[in-house]
Amino acid sequence: MKNTTTSLSLLLAGSLLLNTAFADDFTIQNDWHFAGLNQPVKQITVQETREDGEELQKTQTFFNEQGFITEIIYDDSLKQVFEPYQGKVRNIAFIYEAEGEEQRQELTTTWLAENHIRFDDGDLVIDTFFDSEGKATRHELFMDSTTKPDEITQYQYVDMNDPKPEIKENYVFVTNLELDKNGNWIQQKEEKANDKPMIRTRIIEYFP
Repeated sequence: MKNTTTSLSLLLAGSLLLNTAFADDFTIQNDWHFAGLNQPVKQITVQETREDGEELQKTQTFFNEQGFITEIIYDDSLKQVFEPYQGKVRNIAFIYEAEGEEQRQELTTTWLAENHIRFDDGDLVIDTFFDSEGKATRHELFMDSTTKPDEITQYQYVDMNDPKPEIKENYVFVTNLELDKNGNWIQQKEEKANDKPMIRTRIIEYFP
């Protein structure tokens, strides 16, 4: 009986290691994929506004020729600098000015599975899950531990010709309003409960 129990334990342990190995055996998609871009792009500039015209935030995102983000600039002042991936991990420096001095905060993103990335800034953790097209499907926010999310946000993508969805709590509804000649969205609407609809306008600069 002892030998049988030992063999079973070894079999289960081996199975767990094998499953872990298979789970880690995936290739990270580049950032173009998750930005909803279907061909090489050098830079995108996104202006977010309320539907009534109130300006919210502008971001400029820069990519290298392999499709990975190198830098994001927020409202012409705050900046994130992205290091290359080391395996499944990428470090990001968030740089800003406070009291006349440059401040720097280190962040980390780690791919836990092919459709699951984890953001960690030392204070909070955000897990994001994606579908096969690179669209975010769910955000899970953790404050004290990663055992149970403190907040979950679901994403649903709506065709502009579909009936207007019922806006539900903890859901974000995204509609592409306009595409460019390459099929990439250049205007997008985001709706969620207890908030005014937001419009994203995107300028795309392609590589020559």
